[in-house]
Amino acid sequence: MESWFHFLLLGLALSTPVGPANLEMIKLGMNRGFYLSWLVGLGDVFSNLFFMLILLYGLSDWLAHEWVRAIFSIIGGLFLIQLGLRSNLTISLLSVSFPDPVSAMMKGFCLGLINPSDLLSWLGIYSSISQQSIDFIWSAFAWLLLGSCLWNSLLSFAVSHCRHFVKPTLLQIFMRGASLLLAVYGASFLIRGVSHFIFSG
Repeated sequence: MESWFHFLLLGLALSTPVGPANLEMIKLGMNRGFYLSWLVGLGDVFSNLFFMLILLYGLSDWLAHEWVRAIFSIIGGLFLIQLGLRSNLTISLLSVSFPDPVSAMMKGFCLGLINPSDLLSWLGIYSSISQQSIDFIWSAFAWLLLGSCLWNSLLSFAVSHCRHFVKPTLLQIFMRGASLLLAVYGASFLIRGVSHFIFSG
């Protein structure tokens, strides 16, 4: 039981760093409350499940190639830059449009899927337990996903309840800052991916 609790805590720890999915959860939680924010987090959990499945079904060696991770970084970087700049240009607390539930979940899935940090985390975890039995690996991944889901739920709950104490002007400033930070994440991913193809040759 101690090992499963360890994986639960590891899932929590992997989800706590502020990344693209967390930023989007915070933005939606501050403006629309718990539900849409939580759905973005759920989409992110599904992206982790997707990584888990492709690792279990023999693609871990392929994903370990530097050029594959570089392509992930370039695609993810372009997506985040576009998302961040578009959001920043259209932000208005009166006119900003928000996704429907399915779109919110899909956005969380995409944000998790194109985040190279998530891919590296799952590759590292899988390599450390790949010699264990398949039952152990499935159980470990299940506890990791549970920890990730728990963190996302706590984040959505906390942000959605704090929004009532934030003034509209401060909220708008925060949204612009979060959107720009998404673009900065995207630029760092893009530079990392392009640098691989420039300097690896």
